[in-house]
Amino acid sequence: MRVRTTRRLAAPLLAVVLAVWAAPAMADDSTEQVVLGTLQQVADAATSGDFDGPVGRSDVEVGGQLYSLPADVGPIEGTTGQPVEVTVEAPFGLSDADIMAATTTGAAEVLGAEAVAAAVVGESTVVGAHTLTVLPVYWDDAQARTPVANLASVAAATASYWSAQSGGGITIDTAVRPWVKIADPGGCSTTTLWNRALAANNLTAPTGNQHVLVYFPNLASCGGWAGLATVHGSMIWVNGYAYLDVFAHEFGHNLGLGHANTIVCSAAAGRVALLVPWTACSSTEYGDYADVMGIASTSPTGNLNTGLADALGLVQTVRVSAGTSATVTLAPLGSQSAVRALVIPVSGGNIYVDYRPAVGNDTRKAAWAGVQVHLVTMSAGTPTSFLLDEQPASSTAFANPSLAVGRSWQVPGTSVIITVESTAADASNAVVRVSSGLAATTEGRYVTQVYHDLFGRAVDPSGLDTWVGRLIAGAPRSSVADAITSSDEYRGVLVATTYGHYLGRTPEAGGLQYWVSRMQGGMTIDQLEGGILTSDEAYALAGGTADGWVASLYAQVLGRSASTAEISFWSHLLTDGGTRVQVARGFLLSTEHLRTVVDGYYVDLLNRHSDPSGLAWWVTALQSGVRLETVVGRIVGSDEYYALAS
Repeated sequence: MRVRTTRRLAAPLLAVVLAVWAAPAMADDSTEQVVLGTLQQVADAATSGDFDGPVGRSDVEVGGQLYSLPADVGPIEGTTGQPVEVTVEAPFGLSDADIMAATTTGAAEVLGAEAVAAAVVGESTVVGAHTLTVLPVYWDDAQARTPVANLASVAAATASYWSAQSGGGITIDTAVRPWVKIADPGGCSTTTLWNRALAANNLTAPTGNQHVLVYFPNLASCGGWAGLATVHGSMIWVNGYAYLDVFAHEFGHNLGLGHANTIVCSAAAGRVALLVPWTACSSTEYGDYADVMGIASTSPTGNLNTGLADALGLVQTVRVSAGTSATVTLAPLGSQSAVRALVIPVSGGNIYVDYRPAVGNDTRKAAWAGVQVHLVTMSAGTPTSFLLDEQPASSTAFANPSLAVGRSWQVPGTSVIITVESTAADASNAVVRVSSGLAATTEGRYVTQVYHDLFGRAVDPSGLDTWVGRLIAGAPRSSVADAITSSDEYRGVLVATTYGHYLGRTPEAGGLQYWVSRMQGGMTIDQLEGGILTSDEAYALAGGTADGWVASLYAQVLGRSASTAEISFWSHLLTDGGTRVQVARGFLLSTEHLRTVVDGYYVDLLNRHSDPSGLAWWVTALQSGVRLETVVGRIVGSDEYYALAS
């Protein structure tokens, strides 16, 4: 971990110091041998500059002793606690412990290492009881030694910090041993420091939720790092910095957390908050200065951002998907009893929107206060966060990265738009509106209106994505409208409407499926209506007589009552050999009926009556066999409808 003071004196990152494997040549009886150990992934040992998590070095624990892997072997893939096979060229006949000890003198050479199985039983859990034992060690009487009382105070503050971050779910029982003198480690060898500190205190390696922190006077040969820790592990080293920030940060690594970083993305027009994928983006490790998992400082230790807290299962969030429309009140960081963030999945990770006001722990970076946005990625089970600059047009990156009140941001690669509605004057909450980016576009509003008008429902996310995507890609609006009106759903609407109008009921599932399939096969709406009107059910509803049935056709199809002469004409046609189908189609294809149908769609969809020439054209088309779905499609695909809808 890096550290800075309030005077901005930042210690540089560690340049990894590893053993040099050059000394004596192997003895003649040397042979390749495999040693089984336990993997310990060490964070803060190096910076990667990418999005792959904090692991900078892999150590191996064998027989209770810790050993470093050479630079050309590690770090290796795996998680702390996994069994690892280390291939070593060493004299034949040595025990595993002696083989690994020989690697530190050059009498044996590490050829490779590989994690071979799942993590061993007994790895630490997050929520629950933990212990933290601090082992202060020195090797030169002239070295300045931090008072034990001070170390105990920092350890207790670490316990209080993590208890507060977890709502009391994480408890840490702390103990600080007296200073113990060890043999000079000969430089910044953390494996040597670890082994000698445990031996001097007569302790065995910690397991599960036991944590041991080896504290030693500041070593310049360490290259300036403040602390190291194993990820998902139990080991911590602190290089003379008795800061809460350092202790709490390294303990966060033990819990399984990566770093809180920043990310800068560049597009053709300049900086942007984020690109997906983020190939044109660069990250700054520890760059989220407001966060405990960022750079260390003597300022108050910042609250853990919600993305990392969520990875530990400590907070409440709201997950957002395409098509979501909602207004959400976010509690500030540090709150454990209310919703604290929106989570929006993106390719390769998740976006977290949370609220960090400049109060309490978060006064350390007051200029950044407000609604913040983080990208959280995972690598080998290690969550790592990247603060986004939501004001990328500013002359200086991260002058104030918060998303200002009244500002909106569309999450790249999604249709989700985030808008900050307000932040409370007392910093008790922020109100954020979530809307679908596609729904907010002109095309989206159009598709939304089509679904409302034709289906009587809100557009589903899949439908929105499909149709808006086609329109944006350049598909003619008429082709989209025709596809929607010829869909099974819309034909189902026509079937249901016909049943309701002529039979006074909804169709049974079998009947609905039957008629939709017939329309798929080419049946027109007048043929469908004719089939319903000529059914025995419709005839019975009309009284079961020719006169009653004809009267019902006038009422239901033409919307008026019939004269005695009109009823007599059609009744005689039936008794003279005419069929119900012939009579019904005479009504359904009549100019009187079709003028009413077409004008009704104009009124419903365009909020006006049809013009005479347009009405006459469509009536003739329907009588010539053009499908009603085509007529409706042309209306909703027209410029006039588009202007009204969007």
